[in-house]
Amino acid sequence: MAFSSKSALRCKTLFVILATMIVTMPFWGCGEDEEEIIPFNGITSAETSDPNLEAAIREELGKPLELITAEDLAVLTQLRAAYGDISSLDGIQYCVNLRNLNLDANQISDIGPLIELTRLWRLTLMDNPLNDESINIHIPALRQIGVDVDS
Repeated sequence: MAFSSKSALRCKTLFVILATMIVTMPFWGCGEDEEEIIPFNGITSAETSDPNLEAAIREELGKPLELITAEDLAVLTQLRAAYGDISSLDGIQYCVNLRNLNLDANQISDIGPLIELTRLWRLTLMDNPLNDESINIHIPALRQIGVDVDS
């Protein structure tokens, strides 16, 4: 059975359309259902983020330059950030599975964001200029939920 030139043209046209669809399929709906990218600490204001905390998180994750997602932060179960010159913990609450946190010898005064870390069980805060609220409210609250706090 021989193909007519019209049939051959239709087959070629159909082939080109299908090939184009297959090649472009990964880009369909781009941006609609993409994973939400959260900055390293879940906040968008650069003036409230702490680049030293970001550096410690990046080092622990082994992601020096890549975007850090909510899934990346959820993987963290420990963070060693002693002597890191960290002053703000804003956004650390997005490290939802953090269990062991070493923040010795930093510049941290407010530990309020740590209250949201419900899986935290070990926290070291030696040599930080903690404010009265952190000392009198946050540390006792953490201890009450079973966190071993060295401060």
